[in-house]
Amino acid sequence: MNILLCVLGTFWCRVNARREEIGIRRAMGATKEKIHYLFMTEGMVLLTCILVPAVLIEIQLVYADLMYTLGYLEETQGLFLPDYMGLRLLITNLLTYLLLAVVMMVSIWYPVWKAGKITPIEALRDD
Repeated sequence: MNILLCVLGTFWCRVNARREEIGIRRAMGATKEKIHYLFMTEGMVLLTCILVPAVLIEIQLVYADLMYTLGYLEETQGLFLPDYMGLRLLITNLLTYLLLAVVMMVSIWYPVWKAGKITPIEALRDD
């Protein structure tokens, strides 16, 4: 919930700062759906760009042995998912990315929906 509120607040500020741009796009014929698509794409690109440094930091933490594998026993080696560090990191990173993508979409939807309802004249008058 904290991540959702943080991303919601961030995109609320970004959308409010770009009201003139939204008004110009609306005046030039862009639909609400097109503006919504642009912001959703921007959010997903930002999420994907941060994925690379985050995974690199995570790999460094694993190699520095700062992430311990719970449930690892010598006699049961290879029987549990935590024993396969690479597979575990792949699965957890994929699930985390999907969860953050859903949070990103939900957080972007409302501010852009509100901004898409303004008329081009109203957005340009605020300048």
